[in-house]
Amino acid sequence: MKLDTSFPAFSLDPATVAQVIPHDLDAVAAEFPDPDDPRWLTFRGPHEPMKRQGMSDCWGPATTALILDLIGPAMCRSVAEMLGYDVLVGDVYGGGMHLSGPGAFLSTHADFNFHPATGWRRRANLLLYLNEGWQEEWGGVLELDHTAKVLPEMGRMVIFETSDQSWHGHPAPITDGHWRKSVAAYYFDPLDRVPSSETHDTLWWDER
Repeated sequence: MKLDTSFPAFSLDPATVAQVIPHDLDAVAAEFPDPDDPRWLTFRGPHEPMKRQGMSDCWGPATTALILDLIGPAMCRSVAEMLGYDVLVGDVYGGGMHLSGPGAFLSTHADFNFHPATGWRRRANLLLYLNEGWQEEWGGVLELDHTAKVLPEMGRMVIFETSDQSWHGHPAPITDGHWRKSVAAYYFDPLDRVPSSETHDTLWWDER
């Protein structure tokens, strides 16, 4: 389903996702380390407090298999076709496992725009949610372009084009007793290197 946003954005329901990537998502969710596991990179800044990011040392076999498919050739082709690009290359730099718990939120932002190793322009995000029975009143709802909202329910996938205007986040803090799990993959354009004068890190809406 195409979302009502000023930039291309799509929400895929769990049944569709199960056909696209036939993985055991319950097994992936079960592999998330405990919140206090030292392998997590924990953010403590004012815009993403207590967000946790887990890279390959956190992944079990189910998560590894899933992520390899998300950044593999078939998914790269699908995302490129969906957004109108000739070719995209998947990566998990800045992505992988994401975990946010009570009080955590992610302020509205536009993402960093280049891959630090290659200089390729970032073109798309893929977010896959792993939260059984999530309720809107628990917070943590994805907001895109200040208009579209997506519940981070189990098996829900969101794919959207990234640019300096693709504002998104989950600004409503997560309520006590709940942990929000997701897996993120990002896609870069090998035909477009960002000039050094144009590169930037995350842009925060409230710091414009």
